[in-house]
Amino acid sequence: MGNVIKNHHHDSQGRLLQTNKKWSDLKNTQREYISNFLREKYLSCAITNDRKPSKMDKKQILDEVYDKITERNVWILKQEVNDYFNGKVTK
Repeated sequence: MGNVIKNHHHDSQGRLLQTNKKWSDLKNTQREYISNFLREKYLSCAITNDRKPSKMDKKQILDEVYDKITERNVWILKQEVNDYFNGKVTK
């Protein structure tokens, strides 16, 4: 069947990248960038709407942050970011 590696991706230079990283697999700088951006977006939404973000607001925040993450070529599952975000937000 060949050498098929699941959950990996080749970048433009042919290097093999792991795309199924967990939050703990990220470098500290990557974690800080993501957590700071999540915090900024959450606070901005809360101040703008004068209330805690709704489920739809949280989904929009997560989508915007995940777009920024992929722009920076950080390979992490969206669900991992979602789990981290939901763990930090008070219910």
